[in-house]
Amino acid sequence: MADTAFSCYGEGAGRYFDAAWKRYLNENRSVLETQGISPAIIDDALNCTTYTIEDAEISDQGALSAQSTTILKFRDYPETATLPPGTAYPGKVVDSPLPGYGPSNYQQQNVLVPKKWILENIDLAVAFAPPNLLGLGLGISGYRAFGGKASNSVSDGSNSLSSAHREAGYMFNYPHWYADDLFSSILPQWFDMSGDSGFPAYLGANHASINTRGPLKDDWSKGCPLDWSKEERDEKCVSLQEAIWGTKVLQRLEEIKLKVDPHFMFNCNGCVGNNLKRDGDDIHDTSAAPVPMVTLVSSFLIATAIGAFLYC
Repeated sequence: MADTAFSCYGEGAGRYFDAAWKRYLNENRSVLETQGISPAIIDDALNCTTYTIEDAEISDQGALSAQSTTILKFRDYPETATLPPGTAYPGKVVDSPLPGYGPSNYQQQNVLVPKKWILENIDLAVAFAPPNLLGLGLGISGYRAFGGKASNSVSDGSNSLSSAHREAGYMFNYPHWYADDLFSSILPQWFDMSGDSGFPAYLGANHASINTRGPLKDDWSKGCPLDWSKEERDEKCVSLQEAIWGTKVLQRLEEIKLKVDPHFMFNCNGCVGNNLKRDGDDIHDTSAAPVPMVTLVSSFLIATAIGAFLYC
């Protein structure tokens, strides 16, 4: 049984959770055993000792990894993360996560897997995207970002979400080094890659990284090489924007963008129109360098106005 950590808020919440969990195990033991759960695993869970640490630090790894425990009580997070007297910045809270020079998702792209394909090929879908292969060093995450039903039921279809996003069963991070397989054999099973309707959307905007591009513009079966310069990748590969929204939706969003915000007062890296080069009033797509990102509030306001899904 894998270790699981929960954060319970409120006085005594952890103990209530512990009691409810053990009550569930006792009341449903026979059902769990018929479903293949080992009696030994159930016993281990029931026999976990309630263990409380009144003043443990968040960094106390010994406490976090203690066996047969169900409750670890910590001080409030600001108190544990505040730098003590005698340090360079006493009373200040440590950044979490710490600042870094690069994003954590630069090796992956967030592929949308169609719900219809999953249901029709359930065994293949499980083999394609198993719960977690990170532990095996294969770099494929079991992270599932959303369910397609919600995105359909709460929208009248007039916003900028692509059909791939609306009809997806889930999204998961796919490593860039398998891009040729993705474009040559996987995406053709999911989307229309004939080119009759332009390039299809296949990415979710969330977690799009600086390295994410579609395939080569002149060969949709080949991934965009990571060893190319940014300028060469922008010139020869399907843009991030087109991979997120698809050719037709992106063209419509760009038209709206140029009408509503012709002087690009609102702009952010990877957003609609961000890769349009501007020479005075002459605007054309040559993938210019990004303009500095505006505030999230401003981005949200213009996104509402033009119906474009912006992300940071």
